[in-house]
Amino acid sequence: MSRNDAKFPWRVITISTMLFGALVLIGWMFFFFAGSNNSGVPATTDDTIEMAPVSPATAATSVPAVQPTVGDPSSLESVTDPTTFDLTDLKTLEGLSIARAEAGTMNLRLFLIVSGLERLIPVLHTVAAPPTIDLQVRSAVDELINWTGDETISPVPPESRVREIWVAQSGVAYIDFYQSFFDFSGGGSLSELHTVYSIVATLTESFPEIFAVQFLIEGEQIETLAGHVDLSHPLQPSADWVLIEQEGGAAQQPQDSREIDG
Repeated sequence: MSRNDAKFPWRVITISTMLFGALVLIGWMFFFFAGSNNSGVPATTDDTIEMAPVSPATAATSVPAVQPTVGDPSSLESVTDPTTFDLTDLKTLEGLSIARAEAGTMNLRLFLIVSGLERLIPVLHTVAAPPTIDLQVRSAVDELINWTGDETISPVPPESRVREIWVAQSGVAYIDFYQSFFDFSGGGSLSELHTVYSIVATLTESFPEIFAVQFLIEGEQIETLAGHVDLSHPLQPSADWVLIEQEGGAAQQPQDSREIDG
């Protein structure tokens, strides 16, 4: 039997085979796309993949691969608090003391008593410069304690003994005396004012990195020496009790004392 035999339905068989193949192909494509949709990633005609949407809660808690740089919280607090804000850069603080040490000497302005005057007068005095700011400040206080002059007198009792001195980066110099400083600094109000502001003015005028002085007795903060000056906080020099020349040679006029919160 040949394909040319008119009695055999070759055309019907051919068409049936093509239809069957088409049905098989359609069925396979249906099951394939159905399986793809069940996987959660729908197929698109442009071969792109659409990611499932992220809920707001998930987006808020997601962590980036690179964390941003965050400043130290304590440093932020110190900026908003004027009592702890750093007024002097540490490199500047060290640089000034190093420059004095390398020069070998340092110029001090000692505030001393002159007969007949109520305000303390600055006296220029050059001494050897120790290597650190703490030792340089201690040397200045020792010069006040041990001062002997023909026309000037130091208001700091000669019995005073320094226990420890350190200068904070904030610009406050802490002077810790032994009990002898407290015991021998009694007297009237003017005597106490001279003793306190002689030290304060000498340090703030001799060392530009110092703007205030805090007094301690054997590591403890004190309220006063003899009841006339509040020593519970760092002190700045007062033009009421010391003669400080401004730029151009003019002397400061007396004014209310400025106090720094501790």
